[in-house]
Amino acid sequence: MPLSPGMQLRWRVGYWILYAIARFGMGLRIEGRQNVPRTGALIVAPNHLSNIDPPLVGVGVGVRELHFLARHDLFEGMKFFAWLIRNLNAIPLKKGKVSLEAFRGVIDILKRDEAVVIFPEGTRSRTGRLQEPQIGLGYLAMKSGARILPTYLEGTNERVIDLVMRRRPLLVRFAQPLDPMKIAENAQRRERYRRISEEVMNSIIALAAE
Repeated sequence: MPLSPGMQLRWRVGYWILYAIARFGMGLRIEGRQNVPRTGALIVAPNHLSNIDPPLVGVGVGVRELHFLARHDLFEGMKFFAWLIRNLNAIPLKKGKVSLEAFRGVIDILKRDEAVVIFPEGTRSRTGRLQEPQIGLGYLAMKSGARILPTYLEGTNERVIDLVMRRRPLLVRFAQPLDPMKIAENAQRRERYRRISEEVMNSIIALAAE
């Protein structure tokens, strides 16, 4: 699928550079890209293995420009990485926590019918295993009405040499998008947030088993 004409130049350039590195340098496979909605508010919801997950999700999505939540310390480390995430629409989180200010920023972006990456687990998995989802995803989906795209990542926590040598797979796989408004319609508010997040994680688990 071609890139959308409305993408900013910096995003298009960054996409092609990262695509070339991931696809030809590390053997990236992208599956289910036809499931990515090209328009409308969208929450891309992947499992979380490493700091390279957000840009790799951007490469996998391809057809849309994305926004990300990122820990504040990532902007203070390696200069190139800090520059990269700033130019790939990263939204800083104070002390690694999701603040009300960040939530409002995400909702504003979604209200403009743009796309945001939100990790259902809330933090990286140190073991590579899927973790329990946090209700923040359900909250943002309900407040914005955005569809949710469950996404499975594999290999982003592997050593670069193993990926370059193709000893380990590098994969981005997308499911069909979910409509949060149709999940647990009769549940109370907080329970509904939880049920939406759980439904997304169940979809990611199914993607992992394919």
